[in-house]
Amino acid sequence: MTITVVSGWDATSDNLSQTPSTGQAAGYITGSAGIAWTAAQQAEYPGFVQIDQSPDITASDQLADIFDYESGAVTLADLPTLITKARAGYYAGTRPGQRWPGVYCDQSNLTPVADALEAAGMTNVPIWLADYDLTQAQAISEIRDASGPYPIIGVQYNDAGAYDQDEFSQDWLDTVSATPTAPPGQWNDPDEWTWAQVMIVGVGLDGTLYSFSYDVNTGDWSSASPE
Repeated sequence: MTITVVSGWDATSDNLSQTPSTGQAAGYITGSAGIAWTAAQQAEYPGFVQIDQSPDITASDQLADIFDYESGAVTLADLPTLITKARAGYYAGTRPGQRWPGVYCDQSNLTPVADALEAAGMTNVPIWLADYDLTQAQAISEIRDASGPYPIIGVQYNDAGAYDQDEFSQDWLDTVSATPTAPPGQWNDPDEWTWAQVMIVGVGLDGTLYSFSYDVNTGDWSSASPE
């Protein structure tokens, strides 16, 4: 099956007004002033690829599509923890529309990233690769030829000044978390079972035991473990 690849761009908050009017948008949900997109900017680009650049682990990390590994951003040691938290959020539907969480890194850092993930026993981790030595055609080929435990789903191949030019896997962009649904209970049908609290426990693909609780007042699922 041929992988469909689409063009896009990424930019900081300060440069967002200078970006193209078309293409898949990508931007930062964390970071210092001038980097992280404002709430208004995020609302202007529904479906944008959400990047976590902060070296601090916060609740926002669970919502990210991509973790930015470079100097001053997410650390190598924290990548497995962050991806685990983001996967829990993905399965819980904490942010409907979240992509299967991956890592952004430069070509020179690809091996250290893969080694860190392998050491943590993590596979099926998408990679958004930065390599300015590639042409657009080569960037597309990198995505179409991707395989293995750390497939390349995006390539940042050119610095256009105010923004970077990218290619993305359409399949990765389109495969998103769904809005969580309520379990059988009085909230669906008054004649069904009546519960005061509901929890789901299961083993993730990474072998970790996860639990999620259902808030009967708000109708939301939240991750209860791991911490």
